[in-house]
Amino acid sequence: MKKIVVSIVVVFIATAFSISAMAESRYKLLRSKNLDRSVAKRTVYHIEIDKILGDEEIKKILEQAVKDLAKKRAVDALAVALYFKGTSHPFANAYWAPYGDWSKAERGKPKSIFKTSISITQQLKPTKSSNVEKFDLSLEKRKMIYREICQSQRRTRQIATQKYPSDWSKQGDYMSELDKKYEKKICDKYNITDDQKYEILGEGVSHSWPD
Repeated sequence: MKKIVVSIVVVFIATAFSISAMAESRYKLLRSKNLDRSVAKRTVYHIEIDKILGDEEIKKILEQAVKDLAKKRAVDALAVALYFKGTSHPFANAYWAPYGDWSKAERGKPKSIFKTSISITQQLKPTKSSNVEKFDLSLEKRKMIYREICQSQRRTRQIATQKYPSDWSKQGDYMSELDKKYEKKICDKYNITDDQKYEILGEGVSHSWPD
């Protein structure tokens, strides 16, 4: 009888551990930052996921992350910013704080009043088009194209300003002429069409890619 009880306990512990490990494996911890103030001590964690998920799954991951990270250090409030892999802005945030309100953090408040509040910014939420491939180009390659075009546009603006320093109309015309010339070279280099170029530019702006 004792052997059976021990076996059940071992199985229960192993199952609980595997569930916890599985939940943690769904996100990757990128970095953390302590915000120490005289009123309260707050910590912000940045995590990322690499799969497109629905809102309910995103909420579950954030709730699990809050539980995991709240054990790491004693804080008066904790925030978790969720990124999609390869992006530079979080699209969802979780706050573990008194009444779920980050601004109400204060030293010594009982954890019994702490709640988790979650928000998702739909405009920044990744879609299938922001996942690995588009026009047979990886996300990293599209970012590279976006950066090259932005650099080219800065260069043409500088050239046009130097050539026509006091004539805005000629500056604009010359800039357009140079943009068309240089961007065609970039399109040819990566074998993309003008429409695909504009779609990549729009994707870069909406996701705040570095330029």
